Amino acid sequence: MGAGFSHLLDRLLAALRAADAALEDQTMTLARAALDEAFASLGALYAALDSARHPEVTAYLQFVYDECFRSIGAASPQERKGLLTAITVLHQVRLAEERAQSGTWPTESPSLIARRLAV
Repeated sequence: MGAGFSHLLDRLLAALRAADAALEDQTMTLARAALDEAFASLGALYAALDSARHPEVTAYLQFVYDECFRSIGAASPQERKGLLTAITVLHQVRLAEERAQSGTWPTESPSLIARRLAV
């Protein structure tokens, strides 16, 4: 999906990690700023979806992004579980994208999603 996709994913992951840390410390000003950055990064990722070129990947990523959106919206010092889940899932998407770009797969047969990310 390209360097732009990787950059946006990294930006979103960094914002989610910063938001989680700020919520844990109950530093609400920093948490709001990080959550705003996460929303902006997620919006850019939504805008980059291309259902005409990659319908299966788009459907999967849209589901992932929708869940991330819900998690960001529900985030609070008492409700960080969704952010941690989003971080875990997005990290796996990032690893699949890296492997797709480099051609290194942990198994002989990469998943359909991983193969599509390589296109």
